[in-house]
Amino acid sequence: MKNIFNYIHLGLLFVLPLILCSSHKNTLTHDKGVVINGVKWATRNVDKPGTFTEKPEDAGMLYQWNRKFAWNNIDKYATNWNAIFSYGDSWEKPNDPSPTGWRVPTINEIKTLLDTNHVRNEWATENGVNGRKFTDKATGNTLFLPAAGDRDYTDGMLRCNDICGTYGCYWSSTDFRSDDAYYMYLGNNGVFWSNSYLNYGRSVRAVAKTEDSLESSKETLAVDEYFEDFITSFRYHGKFRIARCGVVGGIGMVNIGKSPLYDYAFYLYNSHEEPEYYNDLTNEKYLSILKPTENKKMNLRFDKINGRWFMVEIKNLEFDFNNTANFEAFIYQFSTDSIFRNEHIKFPLKYSFIRDNENGYQEKTDYLTKENVFQYNFFDKGDFVFFYDNENSDESRMLLHMRGYENGISNYYYFEKFDDTWQLIEFIDYSL
Repeated sequence: MKNIFNYIHLGLLFVLPLILCSSHKNTLTHDKGVVINGVKWATRNVDKPGTFTEKPEDAGMLYQWNRKFAWNNIDKYATNWNAIFSYGDSWEKPNDPSPTGWRVPTINEIKTLLDTNHVRNEWATENGVNGRKFTDKATGNTLFLPAAGDRDYTDGMLRCNDICGTYGCYWSSTDFRSDDAYYMYLGNNGVFWSNSYLNYGRSVRAVAKTEDSLESSKETLAVDEYFEDFITSFRYHGKFRIARCGVVGGIGMVNIGKSPLYDYAFYLYNSHEEPEYYNDLTNEKYLSILKPTENKKMNLRFDKINGRWFMVEIKNLEFDFNNTANFEAFIYQFSTDSIFRNEHIKFPLKYSFIRDNENGYQEKTDYLTKENVFQYNFFDKGDFVFFYDNENSDESRMLLHMRGYENGISNYYYFEKFDDTWQLIEFIDYSL
């Protein structure tokens, strides 16, 4: 009988640690949750992908929006920080770091937490950790969110100085626009929802996954962004431009192509065949900015990464504006010197244009002579900006397409090189 008890005792000594370890492991991937104003929230922050923190007051990890890689809120400087913004219409399922059965909340679910008609919130301290406590007025259920700080979008530096605990930021799964998403801010001065750049490193407090998971459950389609759509936003919207700069430190150099006197861009093609508007032939494009007063030019390179365009390289180059065998130097002289311009037009110049009559839009053709040729005021004073498919424009035939920004301008200028001398040989005006 004594031997039997000894075996039982030994068995318990062997099995009990396994039970305890299993129970501890389960607490990191499972949470009982608490319902606040109709939404079931996890009682702890998301820690490493697929796990919760051990205690409700633990900070957990800080995530960039729609990414599964995380950083802590302890080290001031981040390693392997991703400077290129993530994108998507919602926080995609493969990138959700929440444990099984949970997901990143939508902005609508965050708003239920901030509904002061049904939820009371206050600045509180749990086991020495500052944060905000939310109490359901109807049930008395409580939820504590620690003030874990966040990381800066540019380089990942911890923004809460040496000690985090004065504020916290929690991501939603809902995008605001291409470069922003909604989040919740909490501090000792209050709590509110707002939107910000996607590269910030922020906390995630998950909600229970349900069938009616609001707007975040929609299936995300593959992205195939067209360059001209991208470059329009890149030129005219500062936040979007910052979001799409993969070149750290180059952001301030790219205030391009915007003038109160004109609203268009030039696209160069090394042939007389313009690629279809909705058919990018390469995943690598360039922008050239001529700086006549400095005898220099700047080349920006754009790469298509996961279906979206990003600026990935900046080059500052010396440039000879007198070498008119080079098309860019030629077009600079052509645009600014009327005598030079008339010497480089092949007369009579074929000129096609669109006319609106009772039968609709119709294309007409005429021929211009030196006597009736109109002026080619391509540029205002300042920099000259071109977009093109190849880094070098050393070809014998060039098409310069002037596309307007929401103004109906669409002009085509066809050039050909004869014995190292460029000539304008045809002009088509499709402007409406």
